[in-house]
Amino acid sequence: VLAGDYCYAYGLVRIAGAGDLFVVEALADLIALGAGLVASDDRDSLVTLWRATTAVIAARAGTAAEPATETFLAGRRALRERGDVTGLDDLAATLPPTPGLAEALAR
Repeated sequence: VLAGDYCYAYGLVRIAGAGDLFVVEALADLIALGAGLVASDDRDSLVTLWRATTAVIAARAGTAAEPATETFLAGRRALRERGDVTGLDDLAATLPPTPGLAEALAR
Protein backbone atom coordinates (compact mmCIF):
# COMPACT_ATOMS: atom_id res chain seq x y z
CA VAL A 1 0.00 0.00 0.00
CA LEU A 2 2.80 2.42 0.85
CA ALA A 3 4.52 1.79 -2.46
CA GLY A 4 1.25 2.54 -4.28
CA ASP A 5 0.75 5.71 -2.24
CA TYR A 6 4.29 6.80 -3.04
CA CYS A 7 3.80 6.21 -6.78
CA TYR A 8 0.49 8.09 -6.74
CA ALA A 9 2.00 11.04 -4.84
CA TYR A 10 5.04 11.11 -7.13
CA GLY A 11 2.76 11.12 -10.18
CA LEU A 12 0.73 14.01 -8.76
CA VAL A 13 3.91 16.01 -8.17
CA ARG A 14 4.93 15.49 -11.80
CA ILE A 15 1.46 16.40 -13.07
CA ALA A 16 1.35 19.50 -10.87
CA GLY A 17 4.76 20.45 -12.24
CA ALA A 18 3.27 20.45 -15.73
CA GLY A 19 0.90 23.19 -14.55
CA ASP A 20 -2.47 21.56 -15.25
CA LEU A 21 -4.19 21.71 -11.88
CA PHE A 22 -7.43 20.45 -13.43
CA VAL A 23 -5.77 17.06 -13.88
CA VAL A 24 -4.58 17.05 -10.26
CA GLU A 25 -8.13 17.86 -9.14
CA ALA A 26 -9.62 15.17 -11.41
CA LEU A 27 -7.28 12.53 -10.00
CA ALA A 28 -7.91 13.63 -6.41
CA ASP A 29 -11.65 13.37 -7.03
CA LEU A 30 -11.16 9.98 -8.66
CA ILE A 31 -9.67 8.71 -5.41
CA ALA A 32 -12.22 10.46 -3.15
CA LEU A 33 -15.30 9.55 -5.20
CA GLY A 34 -13.98 6.04 -5.81
CA ALA A 35 -13.58 5.53 -2.07
CA GLY A 36 -17.17 6.70 -1.62
CA LEU A 37 -18.39 4.19 -4.21
CA VAL A 38 -16.54 1.37 -2.48
CA ALA A 39 -17.88 2.46 0.92
CA SER A 40 -21.43 2.45 -0.46
CA ASP A 41 -20.84 -1.00 -2.02
CA ASP A 42 -21.21 0.33 -5.58
CA ARG A 43 -18.06 -1.14 -7.13
CA ASP A 44 -19.82 -1.47 -10.50
CA SER A 45 -19.73 2.33 -10.87
CA LEU A 46 -15.95 2.41 -10.38
CA VAL A 47 -15.37 1.41 -14.00
CA THR A 48 -17.43 4.34 -15.28
CA LEU A 49 -15.68 6.77 -12.91
CA TRP A 50 -12.20 5.57 -13.89
CA ARG A 51 -12.97 5.58 -17.61
CA ALA A 52 -14.60 9.04 -17.53
CA THR A 53 -11.65 10.48 -15.61
CA THR A 54 -9.22 8.94 -18.10
CA ALA A 55 -11.26 10.28 -21.04
CA VAL A 56 -11.36 13.86 -19.73
CA ILE A 57 -7.63 13.85 -18.96
CA ALA A 58 -6.85 12.49 -22.44
CA ALA A 59 -9.13 15.11 -24.02
CA ARG A 60 -7.15 17.90 -22.35
CA ALA A 61 -4.48 17.44 -25.01
CA GLY A 62 -6.88 17.75 -27.95
CA THR A 63 -9.68 19.76 -29.42
CA ALA A 64 -12.38 17.95 -27.43
CA ALA A 65 -11.19 19.41 -24.13
CA GLU A 66 -14.00 21.90 -23.48
CA PRO A 67 -17.01 19.64 -24.14
CA ALA A 68 -15.36 16.75 -22.33
CA THR A 69 -14.56 18.96 -19.35
CA GLU A 70 -18.13 20.28 -19.14
CA THR A 71 -19.55 16.75 -19.36
CA PHE A 72 -17.10 15.52 -16.73
CA LEU A 73 -17.84 18.34 -14.29
CA ALA A 74 -21.60 17.84 -14.60
CA GLY A 75 -21.25 14.07 -14.22
CA ARG A 76 -18.93 14.39 -11.26
CA ARG A 77 -21.39 16.77 -9.59
CA ALA A 78 -24.24 14.27 -10.12
CA LEU A 79 -22.13 11.51 -8.62
CA ARG A 80 -21.18 13.61 -5.61
CA GLU A 81 -24.69 14.95 -4.96
CA ARG A 82 -26.90 12.00 -5.90
CA GLY A 83 -24.59 9.00 -6.30
CA ASP A 84 -25.54 8.93 -9.99
CA VAL A 85 -22.85 7.91 -12.52
CA THR A 86 -25.06 8.02 -15.61
CA GLY A 87 -23.77 11.51 -16.45
CA LEU A 88 -20.28 10.04 -16.78
CA ASP A 89 -21.36 7.14 -19.00
CA ASP A 90 -21.18 9.03 -22.32
CA LEU A 91 -17.71 10.31 -21.55
CA ALA A 92 -16.54 6.87 -20.44
CA ALA A 93 -17.91 5.40 -23.66
CA THR A 94 -15.53 7.55 -25.75
CA LEU A 95 -12.65 5.25 -24.81
CA PRO A 96 -11.88 1.93 -26.44
CA PRO A 97 -12.96 -1.16 -24.46
CA THR A 98 -10.94 -1.88 -21.34
CA PRO A 99 -11.26 -5.59 -20.70
CA GLY A 100 -10.09 -6.50 -17.27
CA LEU A 101 -10.72 -3.08 -15.69
CA ALA A 102 -13.91 -4.22 -13.95
CA GLU A 103 -12.11 -7.32 -12.75
CA ALA A 104 -9.19 -5.30 -11.38
CA LEU A 105 -11.46 -2.82 -9.59
CA ALA A 106 -13.61 -5.57 -8.09
CA ARG A 107 -10.83 -6.68 -5.78
